[in-house]
Amino acid sequence: MCSKNSHGESSIVPVLRKGSAVVATRAHMHYVVTEYGIAYLFGKSLRQRAHALIQIAHPDFSRLTFLLSLLFTLHSSLALPFFASSIIHAIA
Repeated sequence: MCSKNSHGESSIVPVLRKGSAVVATRAHMHYVVTEYGIAYLFGKSLRQRAHALIQIAHPDFSRLTFLLSLLFTLHSSLALPFFASSIIHAIA
């Protein structure tokens, strides 16, 4: 997958927008490949998955992705979908 979509937004996000379709759950995702590398996700904790995905994110977004993943993995009570998409759009 490309690290950026056609609108210049990161393809790697900490949460999905409300109404997004899910074609593969995190339990089914073993590898994610971008032009920046390969992340092996099978059997890893959420924090380990976040770290692996940050490593293959586009450099323009890796710091933002890292900060948001910390927010959502350390404070999961804040991970409300409507709140998260507002943050992502406000910062990006």
